[in-house]
Amino acid sequence: GGGGLGGGGEGGGGEGRQLQTQQLQALQTNEREMAEREAGITSIQRAVNDVSEIFQDLALLVNEQGTQIDNIQTNIETAAASTTRGVRELVRADASQRRQRKRTCCLMMCVLVIILIIVLAIAIH
Repeated sequence: GGGGLGGGGEGGGGEGRQLQTQQLQALQTNEREMAEREAGITSIQRAVNDVSEIFQDLALLVNEQGTQIDNIQTNIETAAASTTRGVRELVRADASQRRQRKRTCCLMMCVLVIILIIVLAIAIH
């Protein structure tokens, strides 16, 4: 009977060691999984930080482009006003040139009439 007890005791010790080994393996597996999760979380955190920086850069670019668009709009408005003034000046210049041509024609006709009168006066005498 004593050998049976001793054998049973050894068998119980083997099962205990086997249980400890399984628990140790499970603990190591859990630690590996936790390390992988931590690495994944760190990777996600880096990616989120990168995305945050990209959005900050994008916001800066949008702000700068808004300023540039405002400048372009101001330049367009200035150009439109200048063009309107230029058209008015061209219309005035055209009208002035036409008046000047009429005056020149009238003056030439007057000079011709005076010359004709002088020539006729000389021819009559």
